[in-house]
Amino acid sequence: MYRHSTLSASSTRLARLGVGALLLLGSAVGRSQLASPPPPSVSQLPVSPLAGALRAVSSARHGGRGADLLPLVPTPVRLRSADVVLTYVPLQDGWQVSAGYDLMNPSSAPAALTLLFPEELCQTGADCSPLRGMFQDLGTRLGSQLIEPLQAPGPGPGQGPAAAPDLRPWTSSPGQAYQYQVKVPPKGPTHLSHEYRFDASTGREWWGVHYVSSAGRWGAPVEKVRFTVELKQPPLWVVYPREYTLRSFSEQAAGAGKSALTRLVFTAEKVAARADFLAAFPVDVVAGQAAAGFCTGFRGDQSDAELAQTVRGFDGARLRGCRDLVYALHGFPIKDPLAHASYYGTGPKLPEWADESTFAIAAMPEGRSLQDGVLSAGERAYIKALTDQLGK
Repeated sequence: MYRHSTLSASSTRLARLGVGALLLLGSAVGRSQLASPPPPSVSQLPVSPLAGALRAVSSARHGGRGADLLPLVPTPVRLRSADVVLTYVPLQDGWQVSAGYDLMNPSSAPAALTLLFPEELCQTGADCSPLRGMFQDLGTRLGSQLIEPLQAPGPGPGQGPAAAPDLRPWTSSPGQAYQYQVKVPPKGPTHLSHEYRFDASTGREWWGVHYVSSAGRWGAPVEKVRFTVELKQPPLWVVYPREYTLRSFSEQAAGAGKSALTRLVFTAEKVAARADFLAAFPVDVVAGQAAAGFCTGFRGDQSDAELAQTVRGFDGARLRGCRDLVYALHGFPIKDPLAHASYYGTGPKLPEWADESTFAIAAMPEGRSLQDGVLSAGERAYIKALTDQLGK
């Protein structure tokens, strides 16, 4: 496992959390150390159109966001494809990112490339995750060569924060700005891989993952972009930008004693301008609301005794509705026509923060049969408690 441990020491964490000044590009030390060209002006960098959605998915706690490795200045090097896997890790309440980029240098000489990787930190005074959006455990390779990032220091005494605005189009609250210096060989394709982690954000009704796009900074449109989002618990719906096509929304059993895995695959082609990715999911207080009432315990997080007490207060419509909810979470067929139509018919409505011209929404597709292997032990106990109560 190749990883550059950017936050391995607790002293490093505390130092960075306690420093009030932003660590940005532009100091004299940074310029002499990195020998990079000046950063582009703000007018050259489009602002993400997802601002309202980002507020919705981080209103309760701000974690961080992922990002492409961003060319510091426009380059003739082409990004032929980007394949990004975003895996939610419940134990860490964070996202593990594994990104692969296929680069093409069309010239006959090696191309020097400076790649920027800026953090998005939670603003002081807001509800923040433990590490406030800092990147953790960075690991980067160009081909087989391990690349160590350079950490650009902040402005020195008397220099002023002149470089600070240059990061704003990529991040509204800049943290550490990492830079990678690479030389892309001529002609043939070169693979660049990048791994890291960051804390998850969540809103009061929606949560999700945001990823900053580098499209528009390369020598040509990005030919193929693919995002794979992996979750341990299936979401009822997903909201995502219309620039992307939802190719797959499925769940697979992982074997005895292991959690099932829900995988969503999104793609885009010929991406010529910045197209940030966002996948947003309803939190349980929204997803658990059936037509006849809220389905307390539907995630299977109660003991058998607690379940029996919980469902004793449900009427028949609520018992059936909560059972259908669990089935819909896993794409199981539902017999009741009205419930079937609500989950698999016209589909859910977009939330208020998502306009139809920018976003699409999709539910877990209906499968052909009930696959008991994808249900957790707690969900099976929940369905049993509902069914037993219906029989009384």
